[in-house]
Amino acid sequence: MKTYRKSRLLSAVLSLAVLLTAIPLGFGAASVTVHAASAQAAPVNPDASPEAVKLLAKLYSISGNGIVTGQHDYLESPDEFMNKLKGTSGTFAALHGYELGVISGQSESTAATQRMNVVNSAINWSKNGGIVVMTFHENLPGTTYDWSNVQKSLSQADFNKYVTPGTTEYNKLIADLDKVAVSLKTLRDAGVPVLWRPYHEMNGDWFWWGKKSNFAQLWNIMYDRFVNYHKLNNLLWVWNPNAPNTWCDPYAGTYPGADKVDILAADIYNNDYMNKYYDSLYALAAGKPIAIGENGEMPSTAKLQLSQRNWVYMMTWGKMLYENNTNDTIKSFMGDSYSLTLDEYKNYVAPAATPTATPTPTATPTATPTPAPTATPTPVSAPAAVTVENGLKGEYFNNMTLSGTPALVRTDAQVNYNWRQAAPASALGIDSFSIRFTGKIKPQYSETYQIITSSDDGIRVWVNGVSVIDSWVKQSGTERVGSIALTAGQLYDIKVEYYENAGDARISLMWQSPSQAKAVVPSSALFTGAANATVSSALMTTLAAAVSTPAPAATAAPVPTATPTPVPTAAPTVVPTPTPTPTPAPTVAPTPTPTPLISGLKAEYFNNATLAGTPALVRNDSAIDFNWRQGSPDAAIGIDFFTVRWTGKIKPSYSETYQIYTTSDDGIRVWINGSLVIDSWVKQSGTERVGSIALNAGQLYDIKVEYYENQGDANIRMMWQSPSQAKGVVPASALFHLSAS
Repeated sequence: MKTYRKSRLLSAVLSLAVLLTAIPLGFGAASVTVHAASAQAAPVNPDASPEAVKLLAKLYSISGNGIVTGQHDYLESPDEFMNKLKGTSGTFAALHGYELGVISGQSESTAATQRMNVVNSAINWSKNGGIVVMTFHENLPGTTYDWSNVQKSLSQADFNKYVTPGTTEYNKLIADLDKVAVSLKTLRDAGVPVLWRPYHEMNGDWFWWGKKSNFAQLWNIMYDRFVNYHKLNNLLWVWNPNAPNTWCDPYAGTYPGADKVDILAADIYNNDYMNKYYDSLYALAAGKPIAIGENGEMPSTAKLQLSQRNWVYMMTWGKMLYENNTNDTIKSFMGDSYSLTLDEYKNYVAPAATPTATPTPTATPTATPTPAPTATPTPVSAPAAVTVENGLKGEYFNNMTLSGTPALVRTDAQVNYNWRQAAPASALGIDSFSIRFTGKIKPQYSETYQIITSSDDGIRVWVNGVSVIDSWVKQSGTERVGSIALTAGQLYDIKVEYYENAGDARISLMWQSPSQAKAVVPSSALFTGAANATVSSALMTTLAAAVSTPAPAATAAPVPTATPTPVPTAAPTVVPTPTPTPTPAPTVAPTPTPTPLISGLKAEYFNNATLAGTPALVRNDSAIDFNWRQGSPDAAIGIDFFTVRWTGKIKPSYSETYQIYTTSDDGIRVWINGSLVIDSWVKQSGTERVGSIALNAGQLYDIKVEYYENQGDANIRMMWQSPSQAKGVVPASALFHLSAS
């Protein structure tokens, strides 16, 4: 629980200084599955009231199909924020959260009056078709009604006294439970089903019942007293820990068991909707509904639909409605088609059978992919029909949930785009879109690789089926890093998912290892199957084979049968021939026939600022996109006062005027076809420069780039753009130089 929220009921009584304590934070992510209501829809109390049975069944039916909106109010003013929410959004939330804990120094008579006000509001709310939730911030039994007694530090030994029958402390606990049961009985007698969430956030240590090894005993005592003694059959039991962040223990340690819990919920603050919090609770629930018990920030409905579909309700905590959310956010969330407001909840036709059936078809389509592999043999019978080409398959969607039919499908040489406030293509909007990139990735070294992304907004990366990066949140150019061990020359499945919310849009996929400088993953290391073979893709396949030493053997991996067949037959003759096919023939002619072109540029690194003398390092750089910061490009090079010269060929895809962009710290110069396009040989800090030149599609042009680093940070990036070419780093698939072998 966040202390911002701890202040919720005390604003009128306690000073602000008493309220400020540590605020839990966190980041995260993971995946999702949808479940349906089944026989488990029966409450754990076999004598549950018909109203409770009906409410639970409806929640089961909604799970996976939408999220019930909720708003909490305080004991002293049980309708305040729900009414304010209606004023802002034009509609009520479906779920109304109330408080039965008395924490502001009230007398017994005042406490009784305030609790009665809560009960009356809850009865009216339920009669109007809404859901009632009750929270109970219980003071340590036998102490006064003060917040400090709710947060009272209690040792394990002292806690044990309260859960041991016959002790004085145990008797005080029972007396407190009997007192609050009066309010719950009134609700029972009025036919009001209640989502009862006592002793919440028990996996944290800020309440007297928190982080106790035998917490389940306390839960069981209350359950037995309320169900078997007071016959409170209108209660649905909500076990509600805090999201297991740095300050909280994992869920399982305090779970009372499936026989005493109807719904599992988690309290999530600071917009910390990590998928792992969802996944672990969903797994523990084993088919029971799960919910967001409390939240400060309203969740993203796009994220919910994509990876956390089974949260059945949420509840914004009191004044955090406005402290943590803008009016626009409130209106957007309440107006979203995925969010169920009061009227929508009341009119919701609980298709208990439909949701139950839905997962079944969902499983059937899962089997549908089986035919896809069946189609794979097609290339075997017709190898020429399927060609492996460099890059990844990019599927672009006009929504943030990767749902429906893509508005655009194309091959992207790299994942490295900065669209800013523009669209990736005319078929896409400038905001609220998503992309899925899929294909294969081939490392050059047998090492542990850091996979690095920089994105605005959400990003997820899987390599070889393993989730390496999961940051499915709104963010601004944030860098995320994950690690995975890879073997040189081996092809691994890769999937990258991205969504753009609003504002600037950009995404970059990079990698780094002990032998691999940090850089955008080049086209030469990425592969995808293309239904239509082209000379260009065939050339890329051949060139990819020459990029790394083990490539010939590894290149066969993308299409085990088809790829090797054309290469051995055609490679000896075709490798040199296709290279010049587009037009480059004249350009490449001077090169000896046996010397093949390979992707990327020749890079010469000098340990001086004048490009003088013999290079300290010569290597192939697949693209010019490096951010060394205050490090060195290589052990052979110093961290300051070095220079680099890249030379080779560049091949555009369109006959258009191209803008050549560089961002560098420090000096930069670029020549294309002998023309000086950019000349900024000065000390500068990450400055973008632009030059223009008309180029013809498929033609190979000489390119030379020179760079120098003075002191401090060191980075360089070369991009291009044209009317048909989105702005992005010039990919390895468009850069060539002669092999040294």
